[in-house]
Amino acid sequence: MNQDQMNVNIDQDKIDAKFCDQVLTNFGPFGLTFDFMQILPQMKTTRVLSRIAMSPQHAKVFSEILANQIKQYESNFGEIKLTTKMKDEAERQIGFKAEK
Repeated sequence: MNQDQMNVNIDQDKIDAKFCDQVLTNFGPFGLTFDFMQILPQMKTTRVLSRIAMSPQHAKVFSEILANQIKQYESNFGEIKLTTKMKDEAERQIGFKAEK
């Protein structure tokens, strides 16, 4: 391992991926908070799976990395198609405005 690499340890209780279909965002002058949630339609509720807060700088880098990963995904598997209805729903439910 070179000096720039870092080992990543995942606690056993965090090894399973959770499905998130809703994200609420909030921000203040010193950071952004993301509530990753799962809609439970049969219970007519949404539960927060995880709340993550980060500095504005980390959030910007994260958004750039996420955009790059999506480009790579689309390069491998094809364009991710979004309908107008999906974008409107994202704006209403996810908590941020989707580009139209």
